[in-house]
Amino acid sequence: MVALPEYFTIDWNGIELNVQQRTMRGRKVFQISFPDNEKDLFIHRATIATGKKMWMSIPEGRQEQAIPIGEEIIKLYRRLEKQQNEQ
Repeated sequence: MVALPEYFTIDWNGIELNVQQRTMRGRKVFQISFPDNEKDLFIHRATIATGKKMWMSIPEGRQEQAIPIGEEIIKLYRRLEKQQNEQ
């Protein structure tokens, strides 16, 4: 299993976002910093009532950002995992 770096950047809609992994109340949380002074976004993967996992914002209300940004984090994780497996 590959570990994401504590700090990394992702591209979202042509914008470079800074991401930091944090732990809040025992959960892995990602703090997303925007370059335009927009308030930081905190997201985590939650298991909803149906058993499906989805990205959630903390506090709730910024799902329209949390879901696609979370998907970019997953893409990065899968790239790193693939690179590690190729070595």
